[in-house]
Amino acid sequence: SYTFSVSNSQGTSLIKDRPFTAEMTRSIMLLKEKHYRPRMADYRIGVFFTGREQLGEGAKTTAPVYYANRWDIQPSDTAAYLRGEKVKPTKQIVFYIDNTFPEKWKPYLREGVTQWNELFEQIGFKDVVAAKDFPTDDPEFDPDNIKYSCVRYAPSSIENAMGPSWVDPRSGEILNAPYIYITMSSNLSATGCSCKQHKPIKMYAQPIFRMKWLEMHCAMYFHMKSGTV
Repeated sequence: SYTFSVSNSQGTSLIKDRPFTAEMTRSIMLLKEKHYRPRMADYRIGVFFTGREQLGEGAKTTAPVYYANRWDIQPSDTAAYLRGEKVKPTKQIVFYIDNTFPEKWKPYLREGVTQWNELFEQIGFKDVVAAKDFPTDDPEFDPDNIKYSCVRYAPSSIENAMGPSWVDPRSGEILNAPYIYITMSSNLSATGCSCKQHKPIKMYAQPIFRMKWLEMHCAMYFHMKSGTV
């Protein structure tokens, strides 16, 4: 069973060990039969990584191994790619926009997501990242299923954001990367910032550029060819 407690800023207990019920979702994803060749993480490049223990040469030794977390981006036309042409990937990275976001925010959220395509174009790809609304005619769609990467809206008294991701432990390939935008909506300007000096103009997409879920600290490590740069 679960309980929760609440205290105020002075440390006075308001609620103590009150029981509650938590509803949880568990997802199981079938991994590829053959994963792509992982790339070793490099501390000089700021990427998230997956750590493993590899058997060492000795009978009872292990050595830590760190794989860079990244998307598996492969060209739909390898010959054109090698000629230097921009090509589409074999599989797009699709982010679904929560339908509970205010409608006037959605164009800027889509812009914030798809603007990452500008980086992919520098390494020979186009239309890699797409933003779509939550489908209303697909009974199989579930934003809590880890096979869907979603931009979720969580109105709250706390201004924050979080971007967990799930990867293939054998290679570091990113399988799912949701983003949860937690906001005190009454305190936000159109820039997505609560401070006074920002004028409420232009983009709600400002916080999107901080999204951890794309794991794009450096565009070049997304280069294809068996996951090498």
